[in-house]
Amino acid sequence: MEEIILIEKYSPIFKWWKNMDKFNQVGGLSAEEVVNRYQGFEGSLVLYFPNDENSDTLLDFFNKCKEFQKLSSCLLLHLFSQRDAPYSLGTEATKVGYDVGFIYCEAGTVYSSIFNEVIFGFQKELVEYKNTLNEHFLFGDRSIAEQYVVLHNEMEAKGFDVEHDPMIIYEIWRHKNL
Repeated sequence: MEEIILIEKYSPIFKWWKNMDKFNQVGGLSAEEVVNRYQGFEGSLVLYFPNDENSDTLLDFFNKCKEFQKLSSCLLLHLFSQRDAPYSLGTEATKVGYDVGFIYCEAGTVYSSIFNEVIFGFQKELVEYKNTLNEHFLFGDRSIAEQYVVLHNEMEAKGFDVEHDPMIIYEIWRHKNL
């Protein structure tokens, strides 16, 4: 299934920014630099569109996204939760990697385990995965994401302080034309 979301990236006025500075696991970069490079779905969910390939409603959605992007720092992302994306988005979007977490669009909730438990986390076993992240601070290979989910599930079963919602692997494509 393809979902298209508009995410507003966190800024230094975000209420947990000081904790992000404190728990930043990417040496040599400030929290702000990390957030700017990160291309996953953590942030404030602005708009959501379950792509049913209805081009008229999709065009309306993209027009709304353009208006919101004028107001803040947003990313327009195509998310595929199936094994692999069913098609290439060609010149419209660029594949940036794999994020792990969950999205509950009805509740306006997004959670990236990479963002919260690897980049700005404190569980050593999960933080070690920072060394496998690509230039967008995502997993570049699905097999690494799968290994990460196995470890995360094992840690949760053993009672570690990790996110308890089921982790889903999303193939992330960043939309270029907005």
